[in-house]
Amino acid sequence: MKKILYTIVLYLRIVSSLSGQGKEAYNWILGYLPDPNFPVSYLGGTWVNFGTGKPDTSRFVTDAGMYTSGTMSDDKGNLLFYSNGCRVYNSKHEMMPNGDVLGGPGEVFECCCNDPLFRAGHYAQWMIALPWPKNPQQYKLIQAWQTELFKTSDLLLEATIDMKLESGLGDVTEKNKLISSGTQYTNFFVANRHGNGVDWWLTIPEWRTKRYFVFLLDSLGIHAPDIQEISALTNSTGFGQAAFSPDGTKYAEACFFQGQVMDFDRCTGKFSNPRVIQFDTSGANSRAGVAFSPDSRYLYVARFDSLYQYDMRGADFNSTRQTVAYFDGVGDSTGLRNPFFYTMLLAPDDKIYMNTPSSTKALHVINYPNEKGVACGFQKWGLELPTFHYGQMPNLPNFRLGAVDPPCGSGACDTLPVTETFTVFPNPATEYIVVSNKKSEMASPLTFKLYDALGRLLIEEKMDCLPHRVELRDLPAAGYFYRVFQTNGGSLGNGTFIKVQK
Repeated sequence: MKKILYTIVLYLRIVSSLSGQGKEAYNWILGYLPDPNFPVSYLGGTWVNFGTGKPDTSRFVTDAGMYTSGTMSDDKGNLLFYSNGCRVYNSKHEMMPNGDVLGGPGEVFECCCNDPLFRAGHYAQWMIALPWPKNPQQYKLIQAWQTELFKTSDLLLEATIDMKLESGLGDVTEKNKLISSGTQYTNFFVANRHGNGVDWWLTIPEWRTKRYFVFLLDSLGIHAPDIQEISALTNSTGFGQAAFSPDGTKYAEACFFQGQVMDFDRCTGKFSNPRVIQFDTSGANSRAGVAFSPDSRYLYVARFDSLYQYDMRGADFNSTRQTVAYFDGVGDSTGLRNPFFYTMLLAPDDKIYMNTPSSTKALHVINYPNEKGVACGFQKWGLELPTFHYGQMPNLPNFRLGAVDPPCGSGACDTLPVTETFTVFPNPATEYIVVSNKKSEMASPLTFKLYDALGRLLIEEKMDCLPHRVELRDLPAAGYFYRVFQTNGGSLGNGTFIKVQK
């Protein structure tokens, strides 16, 4: 069976490469809303397109700020939609039907999204857009949001966009659907392709703790988080950036005076092996950015006026740190100095582009990021933009990342390791199973969910006490997966069993 599945995965990869897919990151939307303090020619939206193999830029008229940028293209590289955390716009730069008031009405929306000099979500890596697996032409726009001003994000919300509607221009069919609440999040919200090459992992750290929330997006939607206490840092505050390596095996983040690297298992969604990134913390209390080279070997960390490179191939990566660029104080073509480095993004042309935390009319470029040291070819103000840009780089995952070898499966329930906390019997079963807890602990009512091999939810039952009996009479003979959840949605355990004919 594994050999057959492996052959299918290889075939799908070949078909994908021949059809020119994987171009969902070919369009970036940047820009600056109208501002009486600057010349009109500097203002508006900037559209960066990589369809020719290089970044072609153009200006368009918009009244939206783009401090936060969630952009989506189809697998042929055609722009579909984008959002600034407040509203959703189609490829004609028009607001989609039902695309207003993301996050919901209130003081946060009024302050950030209707401020005439801002009009955007105000956190970097606030949101991300992803294709909804196995739901053709439907997409998920997922964002962090805050219920009060001057506080960290305490909500995760999702919107669904259907590109089959409005003659292919798209419609927001659902928005502000609650994913998670009840905690404060650091705005390092990033995505990584699941090891099955289809689904997605979404990760976000909790504010000032060691905990990470890991969500699975599959054909059923977004599942309850797997909460992992793993971080090497205890004071994660945001105001920086997080990124996965292009091969999906490593995660990095940096902000102000600290940073870390962790390994990531694309099949289980588990972080491991956290290590602190060492860099110079003198100078200003500056924001930071991170990016990996296309071959995943080198990690780049930008902080204050310095750009560092680390070789991730060795165990002691900190000993390989090199400073590959300093800011020399010379401004962009407008004369603005913008003396800080900030967030970075690996582009489809295999170059890394970097912005600044304040207004600028150009981006820095790392031309050869696979090369060691200064041979990486840092170019200050290397990409001239038609307008100012203020804010983060677009939050885009590696859409070209395929399945792991050997395959790790594609179901919704084989993505987390089987635990020993819960068991079911009999196994094989005929008419029913009994769910029990080996530790004989049950602090509150639990929820039992049963899925088939395709990840479809078949049974959902509340368990007020254990052991708990689940009837199977209406189900066919097959293999099944189960998961047990807390009342707050956290996953406690999972496993498998087989039903046979009586």
